Amino acid sequence: MRQKGDSKYKRLVQNLIRVAKRVLPAYSGKFSKKMYTQYQHTAAVCLMKYENKPYRDVVDLLVELSDYFGFSKSVPHFTTLQKFFGRIPMYIWDFLIAKSYQLFNARIANIGIDATGYGLNHSSPYYDQRISRKIWRKQFMKHTISIDTDRLAIVASDSKRSNVNDCKEFGL
Repeated sequence: MRQKGDSKYKRLVQNLIRVAKRVLPAYSGKFSKKMYTQYQHTAAVCLMKYENKPYRDVVDLLVELSDYFGFSKSVPHFTTLQKFFGRIPMYIWDFLIAKSYQLFNARIANIGIDATGYGLNHSSPYYDQRISRKIWRKQFMKHTISIDTDRLAIVASDSKRSNVNDCKEFGL
């Protein structure tokens, strides 16, 4: 389906919108303003990650690529994209990551797994000890990511609210 003069952005946006149509409805609700579809928002956020740009800078890129997205009058404000990203559940983003990885036509991959943990409370343990606050249970978040090291593509992502060992999560 690739034609001779197609831009890489045009192909990328078309593929992202096609994948987004599989998992998202066109609008978030019946009272939506219906200015932009969720497909357009998804493609814009993925393009932002593809180009490694912040929300404010991707809006300038969207102005240049507005024909590919199908924006009629204006492009979405950067806060619209931020709110959209926070509104969509993580399992949908995981599905989009898996489907976009399939665009690489990868069958056998060298996988690298890394995890990092975050404390969810806002005070330091030293501060809690200093004011004699008893901590009953520490809040903890662990984010694990799998990367194809040959193609530098994200294969899978997982978040847990416990400090689980990496070996248990991946069956090692």
